[in-house]
Amino acid sequence: FNVTKSSMSLTIQAHQVFCGLATLIFGPVSDYIGRRKVFLFLQLLLVLSTTCCACAPSYHWFVVGRVLQGTGSSSIAIVLAISRDCYEKEEERLKVGGLLFACMLLGPLIAPPIGGFLATRFGWRSSFFMLAGVSSSIFLCSYFLVPETSPKAPKSSYLRAVWRIVANKRRFLLLLLMALYKSTFSILDNNNAFMLETFLGAPIQQASFMVSILALSGASGVLASSLLGRKPVE
Repeated sequence: FNVTKSSMSLTIQAHQVFCGLATLIFGPVSDYIGRRKVFLFLQLLLVLSTTCCACAPSYHWFVVGRVLQGTGSSSIAIVLAISRDCYEKEEERLKVGGLLFACMLLGPLIAPPIGGFLATRFGWRSSFFMLAGVSSSIFLCSYFLVPETSPKAPKSSYLRAVWRIVANKRRFLLLLLMALYKSTFSILDNNNAFMLETFLGAPIQQASFMVSILALSGASGVLASSLLGRKPVE
């Protein structure tokens, strides 16, 4: 697209920002209209937006695709909500949630070397075409296999639920610490490949391999914490 590397790096940040904003919207929406409908909608949006990125004729269309792709990626929140619906005991929820997070980190673990190989051999668009194919397969599997799990109990107000967190000092401080950790990690994660290529002169495949090593350490930590079997503490 004849743009700078920093401009391309901004598309990753836009992806992350809209993923976070969409999570705040579609998570509560799934409480009211059902998990399955929202999950399938976001999965389909992910397929279409990834295809848009792969076929983008200009940088502006690529940015649009990345923004919509980030919105579709917020389906992760629905996956966690579904797991919460399926397990009543908090100990089981924590264990399953940890395993889910570990599985989610498999993407950052295996995607960089595969994407780096495809980009080097067949061009950067090939990575998005492959991702669109994988997303399509996941959407079809979800359509036939994922049931509706939203509980039938009366739904509480969204603002009331937010206030319960803000009014509880311990929960609010925990939320702030998690936000600080996630934002710091996202800054590093989004700029690792850019810094390795720009300042250290590492080729795409080598930079992708180094990013995978960082993802492996994160996945190992999440998996270890999920297997400890510790009970939740209020």
